[in-house]
Amino acid sequence: MKRFLIITVSLFALMLLYACSDSQEKMHDPEPVIEQVTNHEITVGSVTGQYTGTLTDGIPTGNGSIAVNVSGLRWVFDGEFINGALADGKLTDFPLTVKLQNEDVNGTFTGAAVSGQPSGSGVFSASDTEMKYEGELTNGGLSGEGKVSDFMYTLEYDSNEYLGVYNGDIIDGMISGEGSFDYEQDDVYFNYVGGWLDGAFAEDGFLKSNDFTVHFSEVSRTGTFEGEMFDGMAHGHGVFSAVNDDDVSYVYTGDWEKNLYNGQGILIFDDDMYFDRIGTFEDGDFTPTVSEAFVSFGTVDAMGYSVNDYSIEFMNEHNSLFTSESKEDTKELISILNELTNSAFAYGEFSKNPSRYDGGIFKATRLTVNQIVEQEMWGSIERTFLIAQDRNWNVYFINYLGYADGIYAGNRITLYALPLDYMTFENSLGGVTWAIACAAIYIHK
Repeated sequence: MKRFLIITVSLFALMLLYACSDSQEKMHDPEPVIEQVTNHEITVGSVTGQYTGTLTDGIPTGNGSIAVNVSGLRWVFDGEFINGALADGKLTDFPLTVKLQNEDVNGTFTGAAVSGQPSGSGVFSASDTEMKYEGELTNGGLSGEGKVSDFMYTLEYDSNEYLGVYNGDIIDGMISGEGSFDYEQDDVYFNYVGGWLDGAFAEDGFLKSNDFTVHFSEVSRTGTFEGEMFDGMAHGHGVFSAVNDDDVSYVYTGDWEKNLYNGQGILIFDDDMYFDRIGTFEDGDFTPTVSEAFVSFGTVDAMGYSVNDYSIEFMNEHNSLFTSESKEDTKELISILNELTNSAFAYGEFSKNPSRYDGGIFKATRLTVNQIVEQEMWGSIERTFLIAQDRNWNVYFINYLGYADGIYAGNRITLYALPLDYMTFENSLGGVTWAIACAAIYIHK
């Protein structure tokens, strides 16, 4: 029992000794040295600058700021310091290189910082240009949405390169969203406003350029375009002007799709001897309906005529009568035409006011053909043009879809036609002849 008591007392004494020793050590720990400094030169991480804020044992702690001069450039961090390292805060004029549209751009950043790196909203300004970016960054790189101004960008379009200026949206460092591009050099301009995706035109846009090329099936023409775009191609309404192989200027105004005339349009030549094209276009080619063909035949000044609304409606309603397919069954065709013929039609009555006429087709017999010409129009339309007169010297100016086989100058013919206008043309003697312009349905000897 005595031995056990001695051991117990000894253990208690030992524990007491340790406790006293630990208490003495705590009592002698040095207090941290905290001081406020202004423009105190200090090294933080890999940079040395002038620090203003709290030092704890000589280490920047809490809120403060540091101004750093590097190669003549001064940048500032304002925010929180943790264990001497930059934490969250704001950077001003921080030297930075970012990738913008896959190009390295040197400049400075002013904006939010996370762990001492540009992250969050801010402004990046290029060093050697007027370019500025306002938007989001992550760890020093452009990310998220932003806007850029005065960014010098080389646009590749239709095998051409244009070094111009982009202003607009940026997404994850790429030109995407809505923006404008402007190029002007050596009298060439290329200006676009609209949608973008990764540096290329996307979705809806509007282009103005005098260096726009239309690639037709057989030839390419470069001229001036102003109009709507979709996914980088002319689409919607647009106006294109160029010069053809005969050095004749022309202007197309109308619908576009896939960089070609598609839909309704008007193509007008700056030459009185050219037929204008008014109507339907498909993949750049003029593919007129029957009424559009006869309207376009009347656009040459020397022998021009107008077509009233009634005549257009009649041709649209009886479209098949004017095409070559209707001539295959002559007996049936003549039967139909006799039903549609206005027996009261009078040359003199029509000539007084063609715009009032709404009486259908007429039949004229024993006409003498003075002139006849066959030609292919617009690559797909067969046209026969005739001038004929009756026994009273009344003249008929006739356009016919198809070739009038077996009919020649001097022949006498019977004509079924729709009257269009009373017009004049210059005759072979240099004078002017009045005539009824008409759309022929059937001609036979």
